[in-house]
Amino acid sequence: RSRSSSENVSRVILDPSLILPIPHQTPTPIIPKNQRLAKTSFLAARSIIPGWDREFGGSLRVPNYTFGTRLPQQRGYVVIDSVRPDLQDATTRDSLIGWRLIAIRRLDGTIIDLVEMHLDDVIDIIRSPSSQLDSDTEVILEIMHPVTLKRVSMSWNRIAI
Repeated sequence: RSRSSSENVSRVILDPSLILPIPHQTPTPIIPKNQRLAKTSFLAARSIIPGWDREFGGSLRVPNYTFGTRLPQQRGYVVIDSVRPDLQDATTRDSLIGWRLIAIRRLDGTIIDLVEMHLDDVIDIIRSPSSQLDSDTEVILEIMHPVTLKRVSMSWNRIAI
């Protein structure tokens, strides 16, 4: 004769003082897109300290940076759509259009992978002086041709605006 499964289970009585609380993670606050740069101490101090603008008269300025390119996103890749005419000669400009920007490398060797990264985050990395690029003005772009998948590294200037 076989016993039912409920008969094989022994009963355990737990002392409530022995149960450890389950640590719960506090959710990360979502910063609205128009307030993302408020992470920098300058902008935070400016918004908190009364009379900041009157005292410093706007003499402190946090620069934004640009690559001088238009970078839409297609199929998970950031694509070079256009390059400002004053940055490169016409042949180089035209040859870069359509290439995928897959990574940005700092001169110290740090690589920032951009594949499948949200476009807003890519733009924040490029523009913000408090991003992983810090205040580097020269970086190396890792680009890939969309058809031949040929990878090329090219030095590029990050321009303060």
